[in-house]
Amino acid sequence: MNHQNAVGCLNIRTIRRAAAVVALATLGWAGADAQTPLPIYEPFPSSYTNSSDESVEVPAGGSAYRARRLGNGDTATVWSIGNTAGGGSTVVVGGAAALSYPGLYQDPNPNLGLYIRTANTTANRTRGILFPAISGGRAYVSFLIDVQQAPSPSDTVNPAFGRLFAKLDYYSNPVINNSPGSSSMAGVWLTTSNTLAISKSSNSAHGADSATPLAPGTHLVVLRYQFNPDADDDEVALWVDPGSLNAAEGDVPAPALTLTAGADAPSLSSFLIYHVGTEVVASMFLDEFRIATTWAEVTSTQALCVAASISTHPAD
Repeated sequence: MNHQNAVGCLNIRTIRRAAAVVALATLGWAGADAQTPLPIYEPFPSSYTNSSDESVEVPAGGSAYRARRLGNGDTATVWSIGNTAGGGSTVVVGGAAALSYPGLYQDPNPNLGLYIRTANTTANRTRGILFPAISGGRAYVSFLIDVQQAPSPSDTVNPAFGRLFAKLDYYSNPVINNSPGSSSMAGVWLTTSNTLAISKSSNSAHGADSATPLAPGTHLVVLRYQFNPDADDDEVALWVDPGSLNAAEGDVPAPALTLTAGADAPSLSSFLIYHVGTEVVASMFLDEFRIATTWAEVTSTQALCVAASISTHPAD
């Protein structure tokens, strides 16, 4: 890595991938619960599958691609918390799982995506990213989604609600490493009607449903948790294919969904792909994850500029 002593504009993929190798070592974070500094950009680089856990057909019945279970190998650098990867885990894979969206900045190098398959897991396989705790202001996460199969209404697990598949979560070690996270969270659901819904402090039921089925193809989703001053008044908000990419906070468009009912989270310091053995079966591609504290950082139209720093002074 080039050593700089001025403000520089670095590719955020480099920041993301170097987090455990450079920034984490510098700041003293280590081990399975290493924090990744904000803002976070996860494009799922092709290096993730340089060696393969398995071969996966994408989509089901399609061409086979080398795949890495999320939390194994190089993916564990950033996806450092959660349950052990195993059969049925969400996989990092190429082909149709690699998504893009008009206007949204994307790493120019060949990239992969996430594939949540219809196969149930044999145990909890939730995996997540740990970042410095946010306890005020706003916490954002954005990602791309392409639904292949919505949850079936005939499923016996949460048939009225569908599937919780992603959430911002409160981190409390060792809770997150031995379960699908806490109940202090903000979650995104895919319903049996192929709509997106949100929940606040509930892993078992959503509190607001968009009621508009997702059209086939790729969609940009933004989830925000806003800390408010009074008790149990924090707001969870969701956007689907929003305009005003890269906008300042004062120009953020109105959300499609909002929810304030439910207990407030004391802080948020993890993002989880929620994938448990009893979860409703669904199939989807997810890609281009961004986690930050501003709208502009999670809807960026160009590579973000960050303050350059010396991670390790060179030896004589």
